[in-house]
Amino acid sequence: MTTPTTVLYLDHTAKISGGEIALLRLIRALDRTLVTPIVLLGEDGPLMVRLTDAGIETHVMPLDPSISQVRKDTLGLGALKYATRLMSLIRYSRRVARFARERNVDILHTNSLKADIYGAFAARLCRKPVVWHVRDHIDPSYLPRPAVFLFRAMARILPNYILTNSQSTLDHLLLHNARRAVVVPSGVVVNRFVVHDGIDPNGLEYGHGHGHGHGHGHGHGHGQTICWDLPICIGIVGRIAKWKGQHIFLEAGAQLIEAGWDLSLIIIGAPLFGEDAYASELSQFVDKKGISDRVHFLGFCEDVQAEIRKLDILVHASISPEPFGQVVIEGMIESIPVIGTDGGGVSEIIQHGETGILVPMGDAGALVRELKALLEDPEKAHTLGAAGRRHVVENFTVEQTARKVEAVYEEILHKR
Repeated sequence: MTTPTTVLYLDHTAKISGGEIALLRLIRALDRTLVTPIVLLGEDGPLMVRLTDAGIETHVMPLDPSISQVRKDTLGLGALKYATRLMSLIRYSRRVARFARERNVDILHTNSLKADIYGAFAARLCRKPVVWHVRDHIDPSYLPRPAVFLFRAMARILPNYILTNSQSTLDHLLLHNARRAVVVPSGVVVNRFVVHDGIDPNGLEYGHGHGHGHGHGHGHGHGQTICWDLPICIGIVGRIAKWKGQHIFLEAGAQLIEAGWDLSLIIIGAPLFGEDAYASELSQFVDKKGISDRVHFLGFCEDVQAEIRKLDILVHASISPEPFGQVVIEGMIESIPVIGTDGGGVSEIIQHGETGILVPMGDAGALVRELKALLEDPEKAHTLGAAGRRHVVENFTVEQTARKVEAVYEEILHKR
């Protein structure tokens, strides 16, 4: 019997964000006869709890605050002059390498930009291959130009293999075929639940779980005309950050409410990385428009999927290209019609007019028009939701993600 490959997963943070949720789902879906996962985090926190609750061996090796608290907008070549920060990074890399040797790790798999760097150094020290799982657009809209140049250069030299969550993310690395790389979209867990009183073509029973929490359900019985129950819940999910476009969502929602639509606007997420000022701006906008009774800021939610399930329409409103758009497939798997911005990975997920709707980034007017069209045609919303679910089941399950990652591990070890 073949011995499972021991993989050490590295992430500098234990906060719950998109990349960390994707990592948790991936590890839980791995075939344990093929892969033995060990996770090493740079801090304690909610991710540590979720990993251990899932029975995944997880350790914390505290990362020096001089590294862990560096924000991406302060990165650049000038940061390299701080010798103490560089020495802290080297020392940490040595500790990670020592840990990997002690646990007889076969492959290191990094899950964040900071982990990419110290994980690559550690891999060199312990002479093991390293896989970078890049989940961010590496370009000047996300990082300072010097940091973009440096990271792209390192991506061509340091990792043995690069995984990206979308073709858009891969294209932004500008690898020029210098390294082996493959697109591995993040996946969702497909639950068997009743939605829309029907049977999914994939053999999954479905039928919306609306009617929990916000007090309404659709009434999609056989032979009935589909209609909305009021108020209609429209939501946006993601950490509170300007590039995520919550202000665009609120502007569009406010216009529709002013036009007479009975809506409940749900904002799921909290500011994580110093975006409290933006969160205050959103609250001020709501007060100014006089719609505070229609807008619900839910903050951080432990079970985001349960909150998504309560929505009638899900909006993705990022004003910069999204590297992937995990929340989009999270909405689609619940048979909820999704409107997303046309850029980055979202454009690779949604087939406009077939499995969802795409609108230009930063265009509140276009969002209003598409929302109005769905509100006026609940039959279309129902059809889009059902088609979106089928699309995700066929292309974006976490099992598909896990099988692709396992194949990469096999390829790396075989070539070594």
